[in-house]
Amino acid sequence: MAEFADEEKTLQSMPERTFKELKSEGNHAYKNKDYERAEIAYSKALDMPEGADDAKLFANRAATLLELHRFPEALSDSERAIEISGTWIKGYHRKCQALKALGRVEEAFDVYKLVQGSESIEHDREWLASQLLYTFNEIVDDLVNETPSSIDRFCEIFSKLEDMRLKLSTLARFWNASTPSHRLSFFRNIALLAGSSSSTSPTGQEIGLPPSLEGVGEEQMVALPLDNYSDVREIDNWMAFFEGLELDNQLTLLQLL
Repeated sequence: MAEFADEEKTLQSMPERTFKELKSEGNHAYKNKDYERAEIAYSKALDMPEGADDAKLFANRAATLLELHRFPEALSDSERAIEISGTWIKGYHRKCQALKALGRVEEAFDVYKLVQGSESIEHDREWLASQLLYTFNEIVDDLVNETPSSIDRFCEIFSKLEDMRLKLSTLARFWNASTPSHRLSFFRNIALLAGSSSSTSPTGQEIGLPPSLEGVGEEQMVALPLDNYSDVREIDNWMAFFEGLELDNQLTLLQLL
């Protein structure tokens, strides 16, 4: 804090700087990793009339605030940059950086997806794809460390995943974690759902299994081979959540997925 006060005192003691000079001072300080000095210079520039609508300057100060671990302020500056120039990618990128620093990784991913789907926001496709992948991996890392609190939350987590092999391997592991009788119940429910959009006929009678499936029993409900998923990690938190559910809730979860 003393160093910060000294920096501010030093800048205040300097002759009055023009807007351009303050921006240059901030850029130079940032390049040299003197973030306190950069933040002061950028702030002084933003206090000038010329700075009120300078999206780049807000984004630069956001970058500086990120380095200073002042994440809520960085988020505010990035959002102001977007307000000023909604077609400029840097404001969105700074917002995503701030959101991730605040632990709001899923929100950051949604912002990148919004940019990807926009025709008006200028962006480099390869760069954006790399940011999406990096952020997605961060999301997965966060989600796999979470023990879902409910079926709804698990479905929300599962829907965020774009890795189909991870999804399929998880479903296979859920199946294998079930008893043969549980698997049979799930199989029968799925067969009924596949055979009709409802469990009753137009006359109100219950619809049974197709004749070809009537003889299917527990002995056919074998474990699925996981050889094709040997390189896909098993997520212990998810397995513990599934195994802790009652039968009816396991069936509900599998049907929702």
